[in-house]
Amino acid sequence: MMDSGDQRIRKHSTDTICRVLNIIPERKLQAGDLFQEEGCMDLEIAETNSITNKRLKKFQVAGYGFLGLSSIYIALAWGFMPPFFPEFPKAIFWPLVLALVLFLTKQVLNQRIRWVKTLAVLSGLRFLGSTGLILGGDYLPVVPYFLPCFILSFYLLGRAGWNWP
Repeated sequence: MMDSGDQRIRKHSTDTICRVLNIIPERKLQAGDLFQEEGCMDLEIAETNSITNKRLKKFQVAGYGFLGLSSIYIALAWGFMPPFFPEFPKAIFWPLVLALVLFLTKQVLNQRIRWVKTLAVLSGLRFLGSTGLILGGDYLPVVPYFLPCFILSFYLLGRAGWNWP
């Protein structure tokens, strides 16, 4: 147990360190408190953390949005589209596609900018291609249901990749 002299020295040194480093204490330090990094908060660090948290949240929203919209796409494609490779069973093909989507979602959640931008561009191209099919009149009945998935994926991924509002 420390005597009151040690407590006064520790409190005084903590206040002095905060004052010298131009750091504002988060709370009033009590006698006997140990000096800890979280006892003081630098304003510049707080602003940087706020920006980083907003950016992280964009990537999280993009990742989970991409996963959800891709899952909807897979469900629609599984039910309404003919198989891409007739000799390859649907029961094997679509789980492989789902595994690919999970891998890509992990890349988005890990804030891999190149992956995010690439996926955003691909979503935009898929939207334009589907729109072209609809305007041309030669499309499957399920294609109009894909359009919202593609445009929302494009927006969410672009928002994270290019830091859109």
